[in-house]
Parts: sequence; structure tokens; C-alpha cells
Amino acid sequence: MEQEGSPDATAVMASATRQCKMLLRILLGRPGLKWTSLVEALTCTLGKTQQWS
Repeated sequence: MEQEGSPDATAVMASATRQCKMLLRILLGRPGLKWTSLVEALTCTLGKTQQWS
């Protein structure tokens, strides 16, 4: 994160963290889902986070 002085970046990261935790809760609550789905969701979330940094 290069934008330490930007409150927007902090808010975006907090939002991304909340979304990631929500995704994890949903995915882990469904034992029928494969771990690949979880990995894909995390990769997508991390990819979006990279765009903001």
C-alpha cells in the first residue's frame, strides 16, 4: 500500500476485508463446495486488492 495518507485507500481495504470475511463465512458454511471455489474467491479478492494498492 503506497497510499498511506489516503483515507479512501483505508476505507477500501476495510471494505475488501469485510467482503472477504463474508465470502469465507458463506463458503465455509457450505460443506458441499470444493476448496477450489474458495481459492478462486480469495484469488479474485486479492486481485481486486492489488488494483487499489
